[in-house]
Amino acid sequence: MVRRLRREWPDAALILVSRRAGQVLGHEVTSLDVADEAAVTALIRETKPDVVVHLAAVSAISNAMADRRMTWQINAMAPYYLASAIMDHSPQSYFLFVSSAEVYGRSAKPGVLLDESTLLQPANPYASAKAAADLFVQEAALAGLRANVVRPFNHIGPGQSLAFAIPSFCSQIVASERGGDRVIRVGSLEDVRDFLHVEDVVDAYVQVIRARDHLPSGAFFNVASGQGVRMSDVLDLLTNLSQVDVRVELDATRLRQRPPTSVVGDAGKLRADIGWAPEHSLRETLAETLDFWRRQ
Repeated sequence: MVRRLRREWPDAALILVSRRAGQVLGHEVTSLDVADEAAVTALIRETKPDVVVHLAAVSAISNAMADRRMTWQINAMAPYYLASAIMDHSPQSYFLFVSSAEVYGRSAKPGVLLDESTLLQPANPYASAKAAADLFVQEAALAGLRANVVRPFNHIGPGQSLAFAIPSFCSQIVASERGGDRVIRVGSLEDVRDFLHVEDVVDAYVQVIRARDHLPSGAFFNVASGQGVRMSDVLDLLTNLSQVDVRVELDATRLRQRPPTSVVGDAGKLRADIGWAPEHSLRETLAETLDFWRRQ
């Protein structure tokens, strides 16, 4: 994301906010705790950025459930601090808030494409905090904040944490290729998800930023492929890319205490408004991710 922003706007003042770092492009790089309201306010007041991209989150569901207070502080209060600081000290700045498809939660049903009119029904602490921030940014736009919201569905690719299923599958396959026990331990494989290459997701963010002067402030967009894939099929694709034969084994410690879910998005609004569409196939994305783990 940093490299892409540098290429697109080499002379602009841009702040990319990850969980605990404010990277000021076009100025020096500054580290801070995004849950520190005074530090966030000072950064915005001093730099008056052209664009702020908010990516901060406790994103792994297991981590979010383990520390609900921290999750709400990072996922809900941090964007509140940033948006408030922009409104008070840098009203010309543009704010892109990265929400999540998880905000749809219990509205997700098999065979149903979730669009932006779908009711928000978050079902875990990560999602509920994201939904709160999502709605706050929309409300703040009514009061003058220049902002848009994007709701990405599952994105994958090189560098993703082992807290997520596909990097875990890949790392286990690589361990098998290097002489391990050739067993892939998994949780439920019945969930259906809408997967995107992380570069396609970043491209959507960049295209929204480019179009910011032409988009209604407060508008929100799904970032999705529209294609649902069962996790068992994802694992089949990965094992077919493996250099050795592996056996899949159910690991009870990886099972979530809920029925299988299907979360697939409709990004027609984003296509219509800015012309975005994903370019990477799922197989290409999985092969690239597996190769990343082979290099580790």
